Amino acid sequence: MYNVVVVDDEMIVVDGLTSYFPWADEGFQVVGGAASAEEALTLLDTHHVDVLLTDIAMPSMNGLELITRALAVNPALRSIILSGYSDFNYAVDAIRLGTVGYLVKPVDFDELRDALRKIADSLAREERPRLERSVMLREQFLVALVFGHFKSEQSLRDQMDRAELSIPTNQPGVVIRCWFSASTDDPEPGGLLMGTLDEGLSEHGEAFLFASGAGEVVAVFFPGGEDHVPILRGVAEDIEKSVPTPCFIGVGSPFESLLGASESFVEAEKSLAYRNIEERRGIQFFDVPPPEKPGGLSVRTVQSYILEHLNESLSLVKLADVAFIHPNYLSRLFRERTGETVMDYVTRIRMERACTLLRDPARNITDVSKAVGFTNPRHFSQVFKDNMKCTPTEYRNSVSPAGSTP
Repeated sequence: MYNVVVVDDEMIVVDGLTSYFPWADEGFQVVGGAASAEEALTLLDTHHVDVLLTDIAMPSMNGLELITRALAVNPALRSIILSGYSDFNYAVDAIRLGTVGYLVKPVDFDELRDALRKIADSLAREERPRLERSVMLREQFLVALVFGHFKSEQSLRDQMDRAELSIPTNQPGVVIRCWFSASTDDPEPGGLLMGTLDEGLSEHGEAFLFASGAGEVVAVFFPGGEDHVPILRGVAEDIEKSVPTPCFIGVGSPFESLLGASESFVEAEKSLAYRNIEERRGIQFFDVPPPEKPGGLSVRTVQSYILEHLNESLSLVKLADVAFIHPNYLSRLFRERTGETVMDYVTRIRMERACTLLRDPARNITDVSKAVGFTNPRHFSQVFKDNMKCTPTEYRNSVSPAGSTP
């Protein structure tokens, strides 16, 4: 809502406009009425005011003088003139002061509505860059938080203030990562997932969300002292009912300090080790393992090892040694349990990790390739393009927020 102050030395005019014009329908609210310019200046000093609707002919100080003084304090203030008669000289002065409307009393509500809509459009255009910058700074802070860029509580608080965020620092939270099948032809599932997740989490605590590239939404959630597990199971059920695209939710273990959010973020990814390729929906908590199935321990061991050693050379023989089983048996068992081969799983997890790392603007392509087990950046780029249908640079450009990191 934009704030309005109505000024007229006849209070019947102030009361009539305040009470009978449908301000809220146009996105405005009257925060005060004044019978003199002096009273109006007091209101302007104690309230954030977007629009001054003032009579011209008033004792002591007229409306044009009031607008001049008000603009000296708030140059962004919009004004609309009220007058008992049409006067060319007044109209010229009003135009010089940038007034949006010159209305003759009794006020025609349609004319007032037109003037307010012009003001609303103008204010919205001015606010858009500020809002876009605010969203960018907020997203940059959250990215830096989960990637562990902050080395002290003080640097974290400084950047949080810069982003105009108020995130709890004295209560435990968890990081939630939601993966879904992204389609360049249909971007809607991501927005629907984010809306459903935000609504569900906000009913039980505070949540701060951002889209971490194509196919992933990240939330930092503070349950306000409640047990987060039943809350998130309920939210997962809501997502399954509301979002047509299959979604898999990974949840890290709780952190006590915001500096621990990055570890919870990594743990949320590690929960993928509990997911089979055929399990396209559901939720998994890092610190709440699912029931084991026959042969599941060996497969789980291999999956966990892969996640912990993505930057190393991984072969079927090496992974079989980790699980203390024969490579042929591992190959068959892994495919039965997960629906994909061991090396297909390695490639998929490497590409998923690469997408996550590419979201971090502090890392260059060579660093990312090494972090996911490729010694040759060109080979990494080719494998990435084969699997993701775009180059690493194209992917980074499509998902990174504009501007520099905090």
